[in-house]
Amino acid sequence: MLHAVRHALLASVALTSFARATRAQQNLDTVHVSSPPSLRTGWLAVNLGRSLAGPGSNPLDVLVVDLHLQRNHAWYGLRGTVMVYGFESEESVGEIALLYGRATRRTSSQAAIGAGLSLIGVCDGGCRTTIGLPLTARAAVRPLSFLGLGAQVMGNLNSAETIVAWTLFLELGKLR
Repeated sequence: MLHAVRHALLASVALTSFARATRAQQNLDTVHVSSPPSLRTGWLAVNLGRSLAGPGSNPLDVLVVDLHLQRNHAWYGLRGTVMVYGFESEESVGEIALLYGRATRRTSSQAAIGAGLSLIGVCDGGCRTTIGLPLTARAAVRPLSFLGLGAQVMGNLNSAETIVAWTLFLELGKLR
């Protein structure tokens, strides 16, 4: 009988050791890779620049005010644009655009490309309004968590007047 108890104890110790070794191997097999923290930012950008061509093939001065949101790599924009050829000219372009695109997740810089849908008005003697396809490519350096500087190339494909412009911008908001 003592012999049977001793075998039962040895079997119990062996099973416990085997179970612990199995759990340790499972822990090694299931390495948990943590995902990077969610990035949520929002900012206002004020842009000044020049169009490459406008109504009547004249370059226009460009003022753009953008509101942006970014969540991880998804980038959303609301763009308001005014383009004028001098202060006394009848040539002007106005645009309101909703944009969606993809952006980088770096904390000290950002690059993004996007496209969307816009309402655009073109005046060059007569005025007309149409729907357009706005496009943008932008890059910014963000030396502070609330301040950034950058450049943008933007365009709008539409039936009234295709517009292409470049701008330099200052962005303010939650950038990191």
